[in-house]
Amino acid sequence: MFRYKFAGNVVSALVALVITLTAAVVPSVPAHATVTVTDWFRIGKDAVKEWDSVVQPGDSNIVRVKPKRFASSQPLRRIIVLYPRRSSAYDTAITTFLNVIQDKRLNAELTVINFQTDDARGKAALEFAENSNFDLILSMGSESTAWLWTNYRGGKLPVVTVCSKDPVLLGQSAGYDVGSNTNFAFTSLNMPIDA
Repeated sequence: MFRYKFAGNVVSALVALVITLTAAVVPSVPAHATVTVTDWFRIGKDAVKEWDSVVQPGDSNIVRVKPKRFASSQPLRRIIVLYPRRSSAYDTAITTFLNVIQDKRLNAELTVINFQTDDARGKAALEFAENSNFDLILSMGSESTAWLWTNYRGGKLPVVTVCSKDPVLLGQSAGYDVGSNTNFAFTSLNMPIDA
């Protein structure tokens, strides 16, 4: 497990949750067990019971995900999730993330944006996140992580990677036993077992 140091305000409970989720062995969500919200965003049927997913009118690349009922007196935490494209692995990750938020009774809502690795779309999403007082950015997949690393390292909001490849091998982290000394917390799908 990596150690992380963040600059600025950190939503530590959510960061710990994301790191725990990514580090855990997550069973695959079978294709038939997902519900299609839009052509690039699907979530598991079990998550649909607890969460409403609504495509933003006029922009099918933005999905808002809110709990059907709030089960917590905690302050609302707003999370923006950047997708580069559609992937069944992302379906599994987001479903697991939503299920754990519900199980832990965290008060959170998500805005999921498919920025299609387009610079203008990505920068607009980051500006929206900062101006709308989001608490955390989830970087879904290695493509999103690479883009954010180039365009948002040292940014105002903490970033946690999900479904991303080894940041040490990609040159995004100096080692497995040091923090990033940025606003990024890395998780990995394929770090060496001995680490």
